Parts: sequence; C-alpha cells; structure tokens
Amino acid sequence: MRLHTAKLMIVGGTVLAYLLRAGAGSAQANGVNVGKVSEDGIRVSASPTLVIGGNEADESTTFGVIVGATRLPDGRIVVGDRGEYNLRVFPADGKQQKRFGRKGSGPGEMIYLADLYRCGNAIFAYDIENGYRMSVFSLDFTYQREFRFAAPDVGGTPYKSSCNASQQFLQYGWEDRKQMKAGVFRTNVPFWYADATQKPGIKFGEFPGSERWGIVDDGQFRGTRPLPFGKEAIVAIGAQRGYIGTGETYEIMVFDLTGKRVGTIRDATQPTPVTAADIKFEIELQTANKEEETRKRVTASYSAMKLPATMPAYSAFRVDAMDLLWVRDYPRASSKTVRWSVFTSEGKLVGRVKLPSTLDVFEIGRDYVLGRFMDAEVAIPQVHLYKLTR
Repeated sequence: MRLHTAKLMIVGGTVLAYLLRAGAGSAQANGVNVGKVSEDGIRVSASPTLVIGGNEADESTTFGVIVGATRLPDGRIVVGDRGEYNLRVFPADGKQQKRFGRKGSGPGEMIYLADLYRCGNAIFAYDIENGYRMSVFSLDFTYQREFRFAAPDVGGTPYKSSCNASQQFLQYGWEDRKQMKAGVFRTNVPFWYADATQKPGIKFGEFPGSERWGIVDDGQFRGTRPLPFGKEAIVAIGAQRGYIGTGETYEIMVFDLTGKRVGTIRDATQPTPVTAADIKFEIELQTANKEEETRKRVTASYSAMKLPATMPAYSAFRVDAMDLLWVRDYPRASSKTVRWSVFTSEGKLVGRVKLPSTLDVFEIGRDYVLGRFMDAEVAIPQVHLYKLTR
C-alpha cells in the first residue's frame, strides 16, 4: 500500500533543518528562564548520511517492526526489530553484520520486543511476553542478566520508560482497572524513578497518564486503547533532571533526581485543530504495508471514536548527549516536516530544528540524529542517520 498522504520528497533543495535566530524574548516560567535562542545554531543535514533498509531484494536489510535503535561508540548501529532475531547490528556500510536476541524464553531471548534502550554502557531489551522481562547486553553484545521492574506501591509494570547514561529510569504506570470506562477517559497514574534492578522504585507523584478509549463490543466492555490524538504523558530523563509533560498545554514539569519539582519549561503555542486530513494521515501511517481489510477496520474504529478537537501540545521528548531536552511538536498531515525545540535543563531555548514528519527519533548524539523513517513512496520502514551540527 502506497503512503501518498505523507510524501517527504526533498524538492528544490529544501533544507529540513533551520535555526530560529530571532530572539524568543526573556521570560520566567516558574523560576525557569526561557531566553533568547542561541546564535551558535543547531542544524541537521537535509538528507540522511546513512540509510538502512528499503531494499526488498536483500532480506538482511528488510525490517518488520522497528522499536528502537542506538549508535555505538565505534559507529555501528544496533536496531531493535521485532522478529525471529530481535537485535541486529549494522556497520557504516549499512549491511547487516550480526543478529542476536533470537525468539524464545531462554537467557537473552525474547518473544515480543516492545522497546530497546541504550542506557550508558549497556543495551536493554524489553520483552512484554516473557513476563515483562528486561534483558541486558553489553556493548559488545554479550548477554549479562535479566530483571523485571517493580512498580512502587502500586504493583504492575511501567507503561512508559526513559533512561539516562547512569541506568536510572523515569517511568509511569497504567490506569487503574477500577477507573476504566466506556468512551473517552483519562486518569492520574503514578510516576517514579527506578534503577536497573528489581527493587521498587521511588514514587514521587501522580499526574494524568494516557487518554484512553474504552471499547464496548456487543454490549460488553472489552478493554481500552490509546485515544488517537489523545493527550499522552511523555517522560525523559537526563543526567540531573527528569521531565514530565501531560500534553494539555506547552508545559513541561522539571524534577531533580530525588523527585523534587524544580521548575517548568513553557513555550508560547496555540492549540492546533485536528482536521480530516490529519485523521487520514494517521490512518495511513497505521495501515502502511497492511492489507486493505486492515485499513477498512482501522478506518471504522476511528469513525466509532470521539476524537479530540485539538492535538496535544507535543508528541515526543528526547534528551541528547549534551543533556539538552528536545521536544517535538505534533506532526501535521499538511506538513512534510515537524518542528523540534531544544532546551537546556534550566529551560533556556537554544534552537529549533525541523525533521521529517514520519521520522521517529530514537537517539540524539553529539553529532547525529538517529531514528525510524517510513519510506514515503512504498511505506518501507528504514533506519536513518542524520548529521547534527552544533
């Protein structure tokens, strides 16, 4: 199935990265300064310097479901690709060098890879079918150990996680089953810090989690799913700060690593209406490379839901190798690119960068941006590496 609504062709030398050099003014937001944009500049190359995938004739570079990627110090890239072998290694020429993490339940094996994390000097593979097990590998791909997170006071497992180089995690939990209901709902959920062990984490607050849609079929409540365009809690953790956003407005809560609130990052943006084109765009992305029957089923499910009138204020956070927080606006069907705003841990805006709308960024290093890109013409998942200049 071709993805016509999300075409990302570079036309007439269009540059995907730009620096907002105009001053953003000086403002105080709960003690966090949002100052002028740095004149030093942050730029990302207009086209990727490395593309992995897209050659259907070469199975070694064909991906199924890419859930994560990281660039190692020697330049090799590890891709988390859900399949028979979940972890795949590619050198700079883009040709597969190694694969490991095969399907199974033994040490270092996994059934359903949900997430891949690079936390300092280790790779973490999160398998939700083997009892929500985290497998840990060294950067030379040696299997080290496994563990399961223990959510503090609430039981269960984390819904979303982010880690830093010290292998500390910022996480939040699922909604309480007792609060589930038909239609649109959103509840407060626990947020906590954890380390890479089975010790209970340190809970430090409750905030709105994922906006959900309660599913009713034949008069029976069947469970919940994330509401398309719904507000979703987003977390990120750096060397000294944790960041939590709930998506209602462009506000990001800033915490130290003890869980103490130390400030708020704000940016002046107006609510963006959800249009019919945006809905079509989301459906096409979800059903790319799927059968026509799948597209019809997904389209019908969107029609049955009460979708929000406006989009969330942002859609992703990433902390880069310089400990800067990158915040992505919500992608629009009408734009080939999406804006990322870059802040210091103190809340100072230092630049804005535009990247392809269908690039899901996994990692931002000192001189690169790495992510999953959905090919615009034939909807083939790829891994793209872009050059970053500061």
